[in-house]
Amino acid sequence: MGHHQSLDYQIVQRFQSILRVGESKHAHKLIGDAHLWLYSYSTYHSYCKHAKLFAAWLRKNHKECKKLSQAQKYVNEYLEYRISQKLSPYTIKLDLSALVKLYGGSTASDYIPTPPRLRKDIKRSRHELPHHKHFSEKRNAMLVVYAKATGLRRRELSQLRCGDWELGADGKYYILVSRGAKGGRPRRAEVVCDDPESIINFMKAQGGAMDKVFKKPISKAAPIHAWRAEYATAVYLKYARPLDTLPREEIYYCRKDRKGIKFDKKAMGYASASLGHSFGRYSIVGEHYIRLPQNNQ
Repeated sequence: MGHHQSLDYQIVQRFQSILRVGESKHAHKLIGDAHLWLYSYSTYHSYCKHAKLFAAWLRKNHKECKKLSQAQKYVNEYLEYRISQKLSPYTIKLDLSALVKLYGGSTASDYIPTPPRLRKDIKRSRHELPHHKHFSEKRNAMLVVYAKATGLRRRELSQLRCGDWELGADGKYYILVSRGAKGGRPRRAEVVCDDPESIINFMKAQGGAMDKVFKKPISKAAPIHAWRAEYATAVYLKYARPLDTLPREEIYYCRKDRKGIKFDKKAMGYASASLGHSFGRYSIVGEHYIRLPQNNQ
């Protein structure tokens, strides 16, 4: 009698087969197959965890399923179960994303709609959180100043080298982001603060061109997302034009819980590109990053 591989083992095998750590997600987007692969260990582990929760539910409710191919027809039933548990819309969306990737060839539209994710429900770095108390801005003053002036992600900061900057032909200083960039997408992030040259001088003072700027690991308690939001807001304000001078097609109108708030699309584009997103990711930068005093809900 043949031995069946466990569902958990099949899940790990499936996700390992599509793991492309070290490859450029951006390059794959250009050829149109980026949706097929996983590009980071964090996503791999997260998807494995949520797919295994599905497997555990199957073992309890559909013991006859011994192969993943037999279980796909129960995905909608499982999602209905997860929704009935009153879980966060973000958790359920992660369930769906993991299962879509597990069953290559399927898309989110093949399954039941999941609850909408609302900005007001996001907790990450939007308010003071318990773990932030373990991070001292005073002891990490230069990291705070640098992160707010450049908008770099945690991994980008940790892999930054002292020579990763340039003075552009426009007279502005830019950080050259390639190491640790999400999706392998390099970018030039404009230094935006009152004294950009001080940021470059700080980098120069940390060592040779290939020496790391930040020698110590970046604390997980550091509110990176909040700093990126401050940077995005600064970039937006630097390039924003008066909205009453713009035609309707050049204005972005927020939706859902930010309905009524408007932004200059061109300035949003600069902020989005500087963060490492596409120039036109208006919804991301408008809903989650730009926080002007009059619309900081």
